[in-house]
Amino acid sequence: LLINPPGRPAQAVCDCRSSWSMARLLQFIKPANDGSVWGIVDAQDDFPLRQCAESLEPARVFWCCAGLERKSVQTRLESQGVKPSRMILMESIDQAWKYLEPRLSPEDALVLLTRSPGFASRLLENSLEPLTDSREEFLWEAPELSRIFNGSWVNGPEAGWGCQGLALDPGEVQKGDLAVISGDPQDPRSLPQVEKDISLAFDLGARAVASVMVPLDLERWKPVLVCDHPEQGLKRMADLGRKRFKGKVVALSGMNEPELFLAFCEVLANNHLDRQRLFYDRRMTGTHSIKRTQAALARTPGRAETGIYPAGFDLHSLSIVDPALWIALPRNPDEDEQCADLLGFIRPENGVILAVPGSRNRFWRERLKDRSGAVLLETREESGPSRETLKSLARTCFRMLNP
Repeated sequence: LLINPPGRPAQAVCDCRSSWSMARLLQFIKPANDGSVWGIVDAQDDFPLRQCAESLEPARVFWCCAGLERKSVQTRLESQGVKPSRMILMESIDQAWKYLEPRLSPEDALVLLTRSPGFASRLLENSLEPLTDSREEFLWEAPELSRIFNGSWVNGPEAGWGCQGLALDPGEVQKGDLAVISGDPQDPRSLPQVEKDISLAFDLGARAVASVMVPLDLERWKPVLVCDHPEQGLKRMADLGRKRFKGKVVALSGMNEPELFLAFCEVLANNHLDRQRLFYDRRMTGTHSIKRTQAALARTPGRAETGIYPAGFDLHSLSIVDPALWIALPRNPDEDEQCADLLGFIRPENGVILAVPGSRNRFWRERLKDRSGAVLLETREESGPSRETLKSLARTCFRMLNP
């Protein structure tokens, strides 16, 4: 895949397992490009990372976590002889791509080496940009943030200040964000890493940072909200974000992979709902976690009319979302049992959509017979939903949200 929009850098996605694909890529870039070549290597893939990067020399290479722990990726890269000075670890491919793209000149080229076909198709569909731009309004203002985090501002912001987004990791920071940097103030060994994370967050455009400390060499115009427990502040942000959101709320369990979650939301936005009034967390990376659900709730813009949130097969994440409509895709009998237990906590007046293979329909027909607002969809996939299943789910979701 190669895209070269007018006035913008050339963009390429290449599966570097294929020597033919790599040869064609290099044939395009080296003789035809007069600018710089910037490479992003998907560090989650198991191909030899160093050889992939060397094939793009003299490009500067951004190494991506792609959902893995940053430290484990760093160790893996170092074991293959990659110098630390060549590593810029980010949480996801999307974040690295979005960080680099606006910084390049039209003569440059941006190359992603990955074996994931999903990213290439999303790039081709121009679906990498956020569907709802929450940057027009402040999500959270300084006084309420100090109350939520039970902290105090150092280098405090001016009156009327607010943040436009939220980042859980310095590598996923976007301009205008509040970056929440965790750390243990009682553990001196962890503080150097906290300092580095705070500096990186500001370098990437954070508007402020909430953390357990302030680096001694931090410029005095950079605001830091100092608190003892940033994670508790995030939890309170999520709770308050959910309370103040008056739109329709959908929880999605069983699409823990970011590509599946985003694909479903994209189908819903393209075919049924006004994308300018639909919110879903475009920053979802890695597998589901309670922090990702909390962050999505805290990022919800006030003008959204419908919000779709990831939830696991656990009562904690489902209860903080408190959905009017729950969509679940259990993939095996164990997840069937988990869903069945959770079903008792969904209010009878709320909607439920279950998508399961036909072999397990009998199990679910018995458990849904007393729920008038429940729909059982039969799928043919044991491993995960197909595109047709996603379309069927989206249609059913739309009908239940708009009876």
